[in-house]
Amino acid sequence: MQAESHDARYLVWVLQGARAGDNAQGRALAERLGAACVLKRLVWSPLYLVPNTLNGAGLAAVDKERSDSLLPPWPDAVIAVGRRTAPVAVWIKQQSQGETRLIHLGRPRFPLDRFDLVVTTPQYVMPDGPNIVKALLPLTAKGAAAEKDVWQSRFAQLPRPWTGVLVGGAKFPFRLGQAEALAFAEALRAHHLQIGGSLLVSTSPRSGPDVAPILSDAVGSAGYVHRWTQGGGNPHHFILSEADRFIVTEDSASMLAEACRSRKPVEIYPLPRSPLAPSWQSENALTAHLARTGWLSPPRNTRKLRDELIRRGHARLLGDTGAYRFAPYDDEWDEIARRIGALVFPS
Repeated sequence: MQAESHDARYLVWVLQGARAGDNAQGRALAERLGAACVLKRLVWSPLYLVPNTLNGAGLAAVDKERSDSLLPPWPDAVIAVGRRTAPVAVWIKQQSQGETRLIHLGRPRFPLDRFDLVVTTPQYVMPDGPNIVKALLPLTAKGAAAEKDVWQSRFAQLPRPWTGVLVGGAKFPFRLGQAEALAFAEALRAHHLQIGGSLLVSTSPRSGPDVAPILSDAVGSAGYVHRWTQGGGNPHHFILSEADRFIVTEDSASMLAEACRSRKPVEIYPLPRSPLAPSWQSENALTAHLARTGWLSPPRNTRKLRDELIRRGHARLLGDTGAYRFAPYDDEWDEIARRIGALVFPS
């Protein structure tokens, strides 16, 4: 797939795997870079379950018959997201005799010195390094509000202000089952009593079958609850565009990023954590070394991201009545894209 080209002298491959969110991040960065872009769809073999450091750089975890071809001419740069694509990206650089630049988003779970830049965010608890860029929020695609007229008509009679409620799900270590959904529903009712207006609720693929009905019963005539279905209409991007404020469950870094990019007030709903969740958060010399060499990655810690957003004033906890001065989030990714462009596309 070819993206709009602002400078066709340079070619970028964007590795696309199994995770829609990762794929969207890679495409969004390529769009900001503005070079000629080709999406390379990868399908995984069962060997993707083997740690990267054991598989090594290469295509061992790729189902070559079902994936796009990876043949020369090699690109000027590769954008990879997530651990599965990391060995493939490093293999491509090897085939190019070191000419291809590697940009990785998130945590590669592979030796960090194999990449020209690793752009990471707080939930990954990555070590510092000369090729490590620490952003506050992950990059999200600028989604168009599909069927905007349909949703505008449907919500037209709902009183303002509109509170967009972005609902994630039970992604370890967070829990969002029936009991947690009931507690969330009570929190939404309390918010509505205080703020008024309407609640526009968008559930997601991870929300589970119990969540939407419980929230729908709680919201009632005070708003609208969208029950996510595969391939169905979805007001998610319309809500992001039109809501006056947001409530977001803390499990999803991408939904937190989408809400904060609106530069409107954001409240975060804290979800209960599994008792099996690791408590290790140390960032000492040993753990930093293991992360740099790819042998160990700290557990994903979305709560670290949540706390940093609150510390900077970009969000607050739902129901917090303490003193609060809202600070709209200024998107840092234009500057990150400029840094990547200077590395990949020398003038």
